[in-house]
This record gives sequence, C-alpha cells and structure tokens, in this order.
Amino acid sequence: MRVWVALPALLCASCLSLSWERNSSYRPPPPTAVTLLTVGKATLKDCLDALGAPLIVDEYGSGMVLYWGWTRQSGWDLSARVPVSESASASLSYGDVDLNLNALLISFDPDMRVEMLRYGRLADLLNVAARRRPQLLEEEEVPK
Repeated sequence: MRVWVALPALLCASCLSLSWERNSSYRPPPPTAVTLLTVGKATLKDCLDALGAPLIVDEYGSGMVLYWGWTRQSGWDLSARVPVSESASASLSYGDVDLNLNALLISFDPDMRVEMLRYGRLADLLNVAARRRPQLLEEEEVPK
C-alpha cells in the first residue's frame, strides 16, 4: 500500500518525457541502378554514375572498396529524472531507436571492375573488406 502512495508523489516530483523520433540520413541506392551493376562487367565509372558519391573509399587488396550508407528509422524514447537530493538526480532512459546505417559495399579488382556487391549494416560490412590504413608515399615517391 505504501508503494502506491509513494509512486504518485515520486512522479509529481520528477520529470517524465515520452518522445517519438524520426531520422533519415542519405538516400538508399535505387534498386534498379544496383541491378545494372553486373559483377565482372560494371566499372568504377558505371557505379559512380549510377549511385553518386560513396560515404567511404578504402583500399582492398590491390583494388578498392566503396561504401554507400543510408538510414530511415523511427521509434520512441521514454526518460525520467527523479531528484534524490538538492544537488543530484537519478535518471532512466529507454527507447527503441536504432542508429545503425544500412549500407551497400562494392569492391573492385585492380582493373576497377566490380568484384563483389553486398548489402548489410555498415559496421558489419567494414569488417568484411578487412580495412587497412592507406600507406603514405615516401617523399622521393611523390610525383613532381
């Protein structure tokens, strides 16, 4: 019984908020454009013409890999803050908004022809291509 009396008093002394969020970043590649990019035939130029600029460009063996990313999501978030003393408060937050980017990975062979197309979450696809840091050229290697 004491809990039911304390709960309304606690809620009156706290700050409670419920929000609905909608987030959209970048545009997904048009499916018809992606279906025209045939493995072994499509070139880097074909990909850039069809899809526009990628988010990430990386080395991949002796070729390269490009990543396009996008997201469209919505969800809710509930948060509460309760004062526990004059100078401190406790807070709690819960929500279902997922901030992972969807992505398309396209890798190219040394002749800049499409080698692989793969959809997934950007964080997962970054591991597929075993990213490595680009190597800096020594001063004598830089063309003048």
